[in-house]
Amino acid sequence: MNVLKWKKLPDRWLGISLCLFFIQIGVVQAQDTLRISLNQADSIFLNQNLRLLAEKYAIEASKAQLAQTKLWDNPQLSTEWSLYNNLNRKVLDVGSAGQKTFSIQQLVVLAGKRNKRVAMSRENTRMSEFAFYDLLRTLKFELRRSFYHIAFSTQTIERFTNQLAVLDNTISALETQYNKNNISLKDVVRLKAAYYQLNNDKTQLLASIANEHLQLQLLLQTSRPVVPILDESMMQQYDFQKTQSQNLIDLAITNRSDLHIVESQVKQAEMHYRLQKSLAIPDLSIGASYDQAGSYIPHYLALTVGLDLPVFNRNQGNIKMAKSEASMMQLQQQNKQLEVRNEVAASLNKLRQIEDEYKKVDTNFRTQFEQLNTGVLTSFRKQNVSLLEFVDLFEAYNQSIEQLNRLRIARIESFEELNYVVGVELFR
Repeated sequence: MNVLKWKKLPDRWLGISLCLFFIQIGVVQAQDTLRISLNQADSIFLNQNLRLLAEKYAIEASKAQLAQTKLWDNPQLSTEWSLYNNLNRKVLDVGSAGQKTFSIQQLVVLAGKRNKRVAMSRENTRMSEFAFYDLLRTLKFELRRSFYHIAFSTQTIERFTNQLAVLDNTISALETQYNKNNISLKDVVRLKAAYYQLNNDKTQLLASIANEHLQLQLLLQTSRPVVPILDESMMQQYDFQKTQSQNLIDLAITNRSDLHIVESQVKQAEMHYRLQKSLAIPDLSIGASYDQAGSYIPHYLALTVGLDLPVFNRNQGNIKMAKSEASMMQLQQQNKQLEVRNEVAASLNKLRQIEDEYKKVDTNFRTQFEQLNTGVLTSFRKQNVSLLEFVDLFEAYNQSIEQLNRLRIARIESFEELNYVVGVELFR
């Protein structure tokens, strides 16, 4: 006896379903969903990300500091006026018969201190630019990781949703038959357990997608729901054949902005050491002074010259400290270069392993498995397949879909991670 009754939906239910479908479309449109490709996401990110814009202001601040460093010291003007002449009892006796003095001084920086400070400021500006590119490199990697995670995970959610709908209908039919004492309770419970497990997997995946959505919206500086659109032609550019270990290491040494930051810090430390050595040489103050009536002759004019005498303080401590800092930064540079080499090698090895796993997946696997899933469902409805076989294949299908999309996410992330550690767009 055929215990499962599969009937065509009545027209009224079809009408209700269509109404719900169009209502859902209206809700999505009301939310003003942002449907974008990866190239569009990159463009929005570059134009609107506030952290990038803030880092650009840091560069402008460094350039302003460089312009300030290039300026010469201002001359210093001083004057002295007679407040009270006790001989003639005249207040402010500063006329032609009174007394007043004027002097002007100009600091002359010796030993190339000014040029050294300008060079340090210029190098600091370069470091600010490297910091901007390093931030850009990091945020772009996060953007693409979130983009692909959402895109592939959404495909998994769609499969889960379809499977849950099928399972829900099947459970309803089994409960009807159970109420008629045509099947046992264990069959209904077994199918419900499969439903709850799949629904739990879907809920966990939705939570993961929600976190990635928040990250993507923050990077794009938008509150609109973002729907990533995959471009298959762009996906084909992720080609493992483009990767060669030594070439990638050389590219990383040449292009990694964080390595350039450390190199800039080494240069600045060396410049700072040379500046501290030059500070041991005192600067010269040169000027002129005029004394109307207070010197040994009226209208006295004099040349003034002054400088510190390096008797006690010859800047010994600062010189020693700057030398130690320069040696420290050189060691940090060597360590950073080793770190970059190891990161490239590790990322390349990781990509090689994932690519080998991905190549083992039959390109027709998903289509074949879906056809088998549909066939088994039809056979189960006709009671040609047992409940146990149906549940086993149902769970195997869901796990395969989820694992396949996880592998696709891991593969793309590995390519993007290689872009990140090399500092070059290898696959675009």
